[in-house]
Amino acid sequence: MGETGTGKGVLARWIHEHSARRTGPFVEINCSTLRGELLASELFGHARGAFTSAVAAKEGLIEVADGGTLFLDEVGDMDRSLQTAFLKVLEEKVFRRLGEVRLRRSDFRLICATHQDLEAMVETGRFRRDLFYRINVFPIVLPPLRKRVEDIPPLVEYLLKTLGAPHPHIPPEVLRLLTAYPWPGNIRELRNILERALLLARGGPLRPTHFPGLTVPRGFPRMTRPTERLEAARVLEVLAQVGGNKKEAARRLGVSRATLYRHLQRLKN
Repeated sequence: MGETGTGKGVLARWIHEHSARRTGPFVEINCSTLRGELLASELFGHARGAFTSAVAAKEGLIEVADGGTLFLDEVGDMDRSLQTAFLKVLEEKVFRRLGEVRLRRSDFRLICATHQDLEAMVETGRFRRDLFYRINVFPIVLPPLRKRVEDIPPLVEYLLKTLGAPHPHIPPEVLRLLTAYPWPGNIRELRNILERALLLARGGPLRPTHFPGLTVPRGFPRMTRPTERLEAARVLEVLAQVGGNKKEAARRLGVSRATLYRHLQRLKN
């Protein structure tokens, strides 16, 4: 569970790749992009002639995910009628392709994601209570980026590497700008803005001028300064990574060395 752009799909794939099912398939579908019969066909598959456009038999994603992981993104957008059919699959471990009578089996791990409040949807009747209880076995809540500002420096460093940035060094003034913004689009928005900044920099080092329009959207409070949100564990982790080099640790944390020294002094006290 978490807001759009917090990395729910990335985490789902990470779980798959670090599990005993990592050699099996990772099958993903977004329930908000398909509805009704189309989504049912994608999940369950269909027999030839099951409906007008079914000119050939097709296996569904439940079948494809056998031995691996089935990831249902935005599960809250699944139609009620399909929720009923999918609950039966989870309970009985069998399913039928549309237009077919043969029972098929598939051994898959299910991971679901949503940005919606499923409990509230259950209360209003938009989501089946029994299905909610069935999928809510091990809930993981991904907090929005504005609530974990201490993660921004290492995220920026990682994203710049994945984007092939020629100058991975992040000037403190850029980090101050990035940590003051509330990121309503979360990590996805951060990546897009970094990509745009690299284009504007034309191979040169990043400057605040390469981040035009990075202002606080209406209705979003400005994020607290990173010095107010630094966690002791994060400071010690970075110091350990750089072998105690306080100058490098301050750069990675996006603060001055004086600020880092003050924070270390508070930790001693």
